[in-house]
Amino acid sequence: KDAALIHIATHAIADDSLSMLSHLAFAQNDSNNLLYAYEIYNQTLDADLVVLSACETGIGNYNRGEGMMNLSRAFHQAGVASVVLSLWNIDDESTSNIIVDYYAYLKLGYSKSKAMQMSKLKYISNADPISSHPYYWSGVVGYGNDTPLNFDNYKDNNIFLILLLSLSIAFIFFFGFKFINRMNK
Repeated sequence: KDAALIHIATHAIADDSLSMLSHLAFAQNDSNNLLYAYEIYNQTLDADLVVLSACETGIGNYNRGEGMMNLSRAFHQAGVASVVLSLWNIDDESTSNIIVDYYAYLKLGYSKSKAMQMSKLKYISNADPISSHPYYWSGVVGYGNDTPLNFDNYKDNNIFLILLLSLSIAFIFFFGFKFINRMNK
């Protein structure tokens, strides 16, 4: 709860009927490893940034007078200054490329919105005609406090960040291979 930077790359499910039941899944087919929106709302977090590198983290119900009720809002309500989220089922490879560059631009001292803009522009400039379509890059957005991150504050968290990125890549490969095997059957 005291982490300054949190990166979660996993699977997410948005519940359109009751947004508090939207959740992050940390293990496949295991209901014991789910983190629900209502559980996040009940936390006190002091993070400068949470990156939700998962599908549907920005999908939810619009409540008049409240706004969008979704997983990203839960983190914001728990005290997180800024959240990066996805607006639909995002492409793993393009999202990974964007987020890696996003961190690089943040480390150079850019504001969160400028870092996101630059990472998307870099992605588009390197993409083929199909993957340069907005579907592949425009669903990853951020909101909240836009100030640059001070990475001097995160020296103790660098190993944690590297571990999370490594786990994210392993997760993508694991489910990618399962998907390919399922398609070949």
